[in-house]
Amino acid sequence: MTDPEKNVSLLEVPPHRILPLRHSVLRAGRPLEEALFDGDDAPGPLHFGAFITDECTSCLSLIKSNFEGKPAYQLRGMATLPEYAKKGIGRSLLDFAISTAEHLPVWCNARTESAGFYTKAGWAESGTPFNIEGIGPHVTMLYLPVKQS
Repeated sequence: MTDPEKNVSLLEVPPHRILPLRHSVLRAGRPLEEALFDGDDAPGPLHFGAFITDECTSCLSLIKSNFEGKPAYQLRGMATLPEYAKKGIGRSLLDFAISTAEHLPVWCNARTESAGFYTKAGWAESGTPFNIEGIGPHVTMLYLPVKQS
């Protein structure tokens, strides 16, 4: 999908296309391996990128999981290059990715400073904030799809 207003292509891609961005934004200064998630290369996870020309400006992954014992997708590794933040690219990518999620709930452990982004996109906090060692404070966020009648 291409957003002509922003000249951005939203694509499902193999994980190697988004790994450099995920590493530079979420694991800067740490070994590249820390930006790899278990199962990234396995069948099943969905990886998405927003591209301007060939530059990946925003990325995320959806991994099938459970939330409170029910089938869901976990959103992991959402990142946007700082110079493209607050321009709607990340939100467009998030909406595009969720549209592929088979009408299942989507949840994530969001950095607390990013919780507002998810709230504006229709997500709700679930549970209490917690700390991920070496990364910082997080809160679980949940997106429930609209039921189709």
